[in-house]
Amino acid sequence: MPLWIEKILRFLIKFFLFFSVTLTLAKTTLMVLPDSGTAPLIQAISSAKKSIKMTMYGFTANAMADALVQQQHRGVMVQLLIEKEPYKTEGENKKILRRLKKSGISIHYTPKYYSLTHQKTVLLDEQRALILTNNFTYSGLHRQRNFILTIDEKNIVQEMSQLFDADWKRKPYQAPEHSPLVLSPENSGKKINTLIKNSHKNLDIYAIALTEKQIVNGLIKQSIPIRILLSPRTKILNKETLCQHHIQLHAMKKPEQHAKVLMSDHLTAYIGSANLSYSGIFTNRELGVMTSEKQVLTDLEKTFEEDWKKSTSLCKTVR
Repeated sequence: MPLWIEKILRFLIKFFLFFSVTLTLAKTTLMVLPDSGTAPLIQAISSAKKSIKMTMYGFTANAMADALVQQQHRGVMVQLLIEKEPYKTEGENKKILRRLKKSGISIHYTPKYYSLTHQKTVLLDEQRALILTNNFTYSGLHRQRNFILTIDEKNIVQEMSQLFDADWKRKPYQAPEHSPLVLSPENSGKKINTLIKNSHKNLDIYAIALTEKQIVNGLIKQSIPIRILLSPRTKILNKETLCQHHIQLHAMKKPEQHAKVLMSDHLTAYIGSANLSYSGIFTNRELGVMTSEKQVLTDLEKTFEEDWKKSTSLCKTVR
């Protein structure tokens, strides 16, 4: 083969390899828990080369602690913002925190001007973000239905980093008017209510609380098919009225329902930490995003259909 042809072929191979990697990195992808196991999550955390900025509510999982400690030992700067007193489980984070502190990881408790910091996110090298519905607990990783969105949209990652830095320094955060984030207490009520109001074909929802008055009223006002997957222990405002308006309320037991997701018209989905409760919308620190990534929507809808088939109606006992 002539040398000039060989050089061209090498160039083309390098070009297509680079292009392929670029496309792969640009994808917004979804992990489905507990189905996917923890390996993809640990792999994502272990991929960071320079920095990890994590905000977490509940943290008891040793495997996740192992991943952070290993990164700290490799020279990656690891910062952890964590809720000091999770609701009804005030001491659950203490054991892991002692271990992480001993390894040299920087840890700050979250600001007290939120009722709770219920946010669950990981920033990797200021380039990628993981947005989770789960805590780093055994149940959150192995027993519950949860989702983890991996995203590298620059504007989202940048604002998440700015928010982290503000909370790290305990400085109030002013969300931009057109923020791509769905944030509590700043804008989640407006954005979630708008998503519900602007749905024209259907709404499928994962929730573990259904008590925020404006959201419940917004669902009642809709005339489209609405299915909501809940936990058997979920508190529901105006349950009888919801059932009478042909909103289908179902409970799932295995896996236990813990996700916070709204899927609208097969076009848009909200994924995040906010429960559909007063505190989840107005007083906690919560973070989520809206996504229209086709494969993410496909994966969410497929999982929802599988879970729906295994669930039972909560409206049967309403008279």
